[in-house]
Amino acid sequence: VDETTPPNPDWVYPLNKWQCEVLGQYYARNHGLSFTALRYMWFGDGPELTPHLLARFVVPDDVARANLLAVEKEGLAFNVLNIGPDTPLTNADIVQAVGDPAAVVDRHWPGASDALLKADVTLAHNYFWPVTRIERARAVLGWQPQVSFANYLESIGWQPSE
Repeated sequence: VDETTPPNPDWVYPLNKWQCEVLGQYYARNHGLSFTALRYMWFGDGPELTPHLLARFVVPDDVARANLLAVEKEGLAFNVLNIGPDTPLTNADIVQAVGDPAAVVDRHWPGASDALLKADVTLAHNYFWPVTRIERARAVLGWQPQVSFANYLESIGWQPSE
């Protein structure tokens, strides 16, 4: 999912957010208002280090930094930016994870499936989607999430190979 993916709100909350984007675009185009819509992935009061960092969770501190950067950046005009985890996953990974999530994790983080097994963590296929691209937020704002799935893996004893 990137910023060109058409919104498909399925209840009132995302519908309201999308309507705000439409209004922001209108005022940016017709009245010169700078407007940046940040499309957040899941974040909240839960534990910051979670297997959901694989594809669908971003920690509140990273979201706050994105907001500050968007407010401080001059000359943005109109932008829609995804704010989510930095993940190497692809659509092919999502499909493969339905049947073999360990292979997907080990391809990107060698040995991670063993660390997850030792920590008694079962990788459900819903940890792998949606994969949201954050390249525009990186390019436009200079934003990069500071907390990642690798941080979670390290917290349960995984060591990245050199």
